[in-house]
Amino acid sequence: MDQTWPTVSTKVGDALVALINPVTGLIRPDSSIWETHWKGRQRSWTYTSLTAARGLCDAAELAQRVGDTERAQRYRQAGESLRRAMAEQLTDRNFALASNLEELRKGRGYWDAAVFDAFAFELFDPAGKIAQATYHGLDLRLSSPAGAGWQRNDDRYDHPDGADLSPWGGEYDSAEWVIVSLRGAMAKRMGGDVARADRVLKWVTDQSLKNYLAVAETYDELNGTYKYNTPMAGFGAGAYALALDHRAAGVSDPACGAYFDESTLTKPPDAGTGTLDAGTQQPDAGPQTPDAGTSSDSGADVGGGGCNATGPGAVALWVTMAFAGLAMALRRRGA
Repeated sequence: MDQTWPTVSTKVGDALVALINPVTGLIRPDSSIWETHWKGRQRSWTYTSLTAARGLCDAAELAQRVGDTERAQRYRQAGESLRRAMAEQLTDRNFALASNLEELRKGRGYWDAAVFDAFAFELFDPAGKIAQATYHGLDLRLSSPAGAGWQRNDDRYDHPDGADLSPWGGEYDSAEWVIVSLRGAMAKRMGGDVARADRVLKWVTDQSLKNYLAVAETYDELNGTYKYNTPMAGFGAGAYALALDHRAAGVSDPACGAYFDESTLTKPPDAGTGTLDAGTQQPDAGPQTPDAGTSSDSGADVGGGGCNATGPGAVALWVTMAFAGLAMALRRRGA
């Protein structure tokens, strides 16, 4: 720790503090998780600020351990300030977190499942009013028709022309993404919706068992088959391992030692439009077993050429036991 702290502090912690925009209180516009390309399309993403805030809170703890009290105080203040700016500037009039500041100001098309990490990283109470409003909006607008998880964002549906605020506006956005689905499962579990969390985990498990244990990056949102890149490490198997570990450990670790105090947050009457604009999907209907598609050919090829999971008995017993062994190992580690 003493050996690495000079690098961590000067090249990560200090850099993040310097990147905070003094006008908005958020991290300066960038490309963020979905790699939105620049040339005028960079913006103030919620995901960038939430990861920076969590990182600064954790860096403050590290600074305290090595006796760097000045940085410990500065990082904690910066992390807490970023979190408050998110609550004040990146939520709509219902307190739901938006994808980014620019789309929120436009008043529509600001839904992005990446914001689940604001609760999975425990910046905000996973059962609080910001979380509940965000879950409701994401369930309503981004629940995948085929699977148990969520689509990436609403850019496919709010993309009227090539020069608007949406960076992609195509099938890559509307696909069901494993990373946001598993992070959403973690947030939902902490928020009390254990049934939905377990349903997402079971869905990803069944899909992977049906496809040679390869955890995908994305599923086709209409029939559940593998789409685009497979296997995927961080956005696939890594996210899956973290979700299993989280379920086994069952611990809480709020950023900077406590959740944001939502009782201090108010909204003026004219804040936002609350426009329900993000596609035609219906809200998630509840605890039924995920249906991976209606195609008569359960091995239909879509993009990545994988199969969909049509039920709990679709795989051999030995494969199921292999995954059970992984889960038990993670439980022991998290105990």
